[in-house]
Amino acid sequence: MRILNMASLSAIVRNVMAIDPAAPALEFEQKWHSWGELTSIIDAIESQLKKNDIGPGARIGGILRNTPHMAAMIIGTIINDRCVVTLNPTLPDSKLVHDILTLKTPVIIAQKQDWARPEILEAAQKTGALCLEVTGDLAEPVKVIFEKTGTDFNVDAKGVGIEMLTSGTTGTPKRIPLPADNFSKMVLDAAVYEKRDVNAPPKLSNAVTIANT
Repeated sequence: MRILNMASLSAIVRNVMAIDPAAPALEFEQKWHSWGELTSIIDAIESQLKKNDIGPGARIGGILRNTPHMAAMIIGTIINDRCVVTLNPTLPDSKLVHDILTLKTPVIIAQKQDWARPEILEAAQKTGALCLEVTGDLAEPVKVIFEKTGTDFNVDAKGVGIEMLTSGTTGTPKRIPLPADNFSKMVLDAAVYEKRDVNAPPKLSNAVTIANT
């Protein structure tokens, strides 16, 4: 295993994922998903983004469900210096369509069940964004739903890791930009708290279960 410089969050995550690709990482619906599976999704998405010249700092729309495949999408987006723009799959179609059309992200990533919603599919196509499906298929982890054809996008969110939608319990939901540096700081602060050497070769801890969707 090749150990990268541990100075960055990207290197820390990549090093951990490379320790034992066959090792279980996440359990979902009584099935374990390996580090290698997560890496294959991350790499397949990254390949499509590079092919379409969608570089660092770009906003990536994600219809986020609590699954290993979307977890990989979030991890890959952040460690490759792009911004996750959260789209809520539990919204009524009309509200989710409104978000898709107004956010104008150059990429929209979702799972099959959300691409099966006709209004969502139509709205995504209308934006001209690159639309990708994370499939859960090891042979084809990512599938292109629509190629990128548009140009009118709000692309840049340099330095932002996630544009998070608030719950709206005290008013209209707002989008809060969470700086990417915060994620690196949390990882490094945890190492200090646990008295670990952040530059030491990483070790795998216990795998975790995703319990809710």
